[in-house]
Amino acid sequence: MTATWSWAAVGSNNRIPNSDFWAYNTARRLPMFSWIAVLAYLAALAIAVYLLQRFGSAHWSWHILSIVAALAMGLMPSPERLQGPVLDLAFGLVFIFLMAWGIGGLVAFRPHHRHKHA
Repeated sequence: MTATWSWAAVGSNNRIPNSDFWAYNTARRLPMFSWIAVLAYLAALAIAVYLLQRFGSAHWSWHILSIVAALAMGLMPSPERLQGPVLDLAFGLVFIFLMAWGIGGLVAFRPHHRHKHA
């Protein structure tokens, strides 16, 4: 006799017995591979760090504006026609880049002091 908790593994159609509901997460397909998202987000972070290292910080107001734009973009609900895994990845890339560049520029901000030497 099989145990009652193994009904999802035993059933050939992944349905709860005597029910119209699908068994949770037994036939789930991911919309994108997780390693693609991780690599893309790491690339966005690396580009932001590279730009900060190569060109230095911009004026502090640009970095604040970048953080505000990232937060506004991250907190707004996405329109129905702009939904899907590709657009989620694109919005995530832009969000990570803007936040990393904004925060990195403020942390690495060093005002240019001119020292007068005799």
